[in-house]
Amino acid sequence: MLIEPNKLDPFKLSLFLGVFYNPVVLILVICTWCIYALLLVWAWRKDNSDIMKQGVIVISTADDAEYYYLITVITGWQRNAGTSATVAMYMVGSHGMSDTLVLADPTRHVHESGAECWFLVATKNTLGQLLFIRIWHNCRGFFPSWYVIHVLLV
Repeated sequence: MLIEPNKLDPFKLSLFLGVFYNPVVLILVICTWCIYALLLVWAWRKDNSDIMKQGVIVISTADDAEYYYLITVITGWQRNAGTSATVAMYMVGSHGMSDTLVLADPTRHVHESGAECWFLVATKNTLGQLLFIRIWHNCRGFFPSWYVIHVLLV
């Protein structure tokens, strides 16, 4: 047995005039569209803030630098894992050590929870084979604690 479906004409306006007789459905549809619009604005703002966090921060210790080191600092995802303190480090290699490097950017917040911060360090002399690094922070600011997961050097 085959039953044909009822034909629906989407251009027939009498189908849509019934919405005004049921205000609950009308309010639900309007609220859904408003929530959707608010979520779009929220997502757009979050995307813009993520774009501001991207990029490599250049730290130069010499004007005529010949050697470059890429430092990646990865902060944990836990609550309050980021820091508002100033983070500094130095690198020691077989041919010498670097100056003290302040891992900061004046235009944005770095070392937030879940952040992956990239720093390009330019030095005049080579450090040779890297032996160790020392990284620390000054325990100042509103949230001075810090949970760092990895520090990668290339």
